[in-house]
Amino acid sequence: DLLLRISSPPYVTRTRHAARCSCVMILDIVNQSEFSFVLDGQWLKSGDFKTDSAAPIAAHSEVRLEIAPSGVDGVYGVAWWVDAGPGRNVYLSMAMSKPRLGKPSFCCFAGVPPANLKTELSKAPKLERSADGNCSGSSVGCEWDATAEGVRLNILPELAAFIPASASDDPAEDVHAVEEPAGQSENASHSDGGGEGYGAAVDSSECGDFMAQTRPKDATDGFVRGLKTAGAGVAGGLVTAVAAPVAG
Repeated sequence: DLLLRISSPPYVTRTRHAARCSCVMILDIVNQSEFSFVLDGQWLKSGDFKTDSAAPIAAHSEVRLEIAPSGVDGVYGVAWWVDAGPGRNVYLSMAMSKPRLGKPSFCCFAGVPPANLKTELSKAPKLERSADGNCSGSSVGCEWDATAEGVRLNILPELAAFIPASASDDPAEDVHAVEEPAGQSENASHSDGGGEGYGAAVDSSECGDFMAQTRPKDATDGFVRGLKTAGAGVAGGLVTAVAAPVAG
């Protein structure tokens, strides 16, 4: 009896410690692409990176990331990386959930990011381990399979680059050019973006998300975009000034 009383506390301590650690989300990433990724942003409602989140996911390498639970929700949130090259237009976007009770969920996009990563989080599929050892989930540029502690993610070798949509991509612009009277179509300006590229299926309620994804990558890019926006505003003002007397 004395031996049992002495040995019980360490055993209980180890059991409780294992229970605390069961919600750690471990991401084993196999990057088969030629791109190295650096963290560009994160939104973790619950959970914190245990490993160095600033460390790059190097090209043709294997990396392990650990996210520790916090709060009652365990791990819940999104994170995205961008390629470290001069283009900075190839993304790695993840949405993950590992609650303290219930099954974890996960989805990922490599190359072109989704229109709204938080929306993808709300509908991410449950992680299920495949019976034959093959990847049980896949999406743009990647595939994954559940593990006992999280997920094993394979980033495919060929990834598409993200090209932000511009006003010239808007098919509605061609329609306005046909319908407007001659002499006005050349000065028409459309600032609502949209069109074929990223965000083509994004409605007006997600306009803020689209603009956030097309943010300037550096100061020079922001300055150029500012000049373009100012130029569009001046052009729109001139059109209004010319059109108003004609309408009157």
